[in-house]
Amino acid sequence: MWKLASILAVAFAINPSDALALNSAECAEIERKYGVVAPNCKSTDSSAAPNIPKKTKAESNKKKVDTAITPVQQQDNVFFTAGGVALDAQALAQLRTLAQVLNTATLKETCLQLIGHSDASGSEAINLETGMKRAQAVSQEISSMIDFDRVESVISQGEWQLLKNVPETSPYQRRVEIRVRSCGPQNG
Repeated sequence: MWKLASILAVAFAINPSDALALNSAECAEIERKYGVVAPNCKSTDSSAAPNIPKKTKAESNKKKVDTAITPVQQQDNVFFTAGGVALDAQALAQLRTLAQVLNTATLKETCLQLIGHSDASGSEAINLETGMKRAQAVSQEISSMIDFDRVESVISQGEWQLLKNVPETSPYQRRVEIRVRSCGPQNG
């Protein structure tokens, strides 16, 4: 199973572990063409704001305590507002970019696993339900841009698999994780 950030390296016919070999011009080209930062590259757009999920009014009034997420976590997840299950404009743009990459010849034979998550506020049952609704929203949108049968699974982990080093109620916990792998039977 690949993390989403690794598929950028695959799209450019390099091994994810060899992404360190990308030079600054190649990094800039990937960012310009696909609107994402390739693994082990730095953004060339100093004005680009990270895809930070929107906060509720109560969260905006709290002191900032979130630990920043990594660029890989940023690219591997679509984020949602508190209790939200609708995709915002930023999430839709992220999914359009993903679809463009997945529809390249190199990645045409890959499939997706979508895993809905929630923060740790609320009951376990509500968090599982919310995670599933988020994963279904991503599935419905991405399936309109790629062959729908490439979405192999849509599941929810609720609050069970929180991002490490990020507070339990952080907006970054409210997400759908996107995993990519070759289509067909899984090995092992």
